[in-house]
Amino acid sequence: MSQERAQQQQPNQMATRTEVAQAPVRSYSPLQMYFLVRLNRLVRLQDTYEKQSDKEKDPVLQKALRHATFSTFCDCADLGVGTEGRALLKKENAGY
Repeated sequence: MSQERAQQQQPNQMATRTEVAQAPVRSYSPLQMYFLVRLNRLVRLQDTYEKQSDKEKDPVLQKALRHATFSTFCDCADLGVGTEGRALLKKENAGY
């Protein structure tokens, strides 16, 4: 019976892969890409900085990094790529 379930589930998985393959690919303007790449960089810097010991952390730098990240996210939202920006921030919060 477990083989029957596996065979029944396989077509569903294939349909999902097909749907993903057929999903439209979005193109970005150079300005949108600039801010998405910048946000990604700031998120990675913030993640790296958070992993440092408390002795190595500078509160002023930490605050500046948070402000730069938020400001860049706002720029992404203004340019119409807020959803993508939010996804980058969620990745950072999830620890990826």
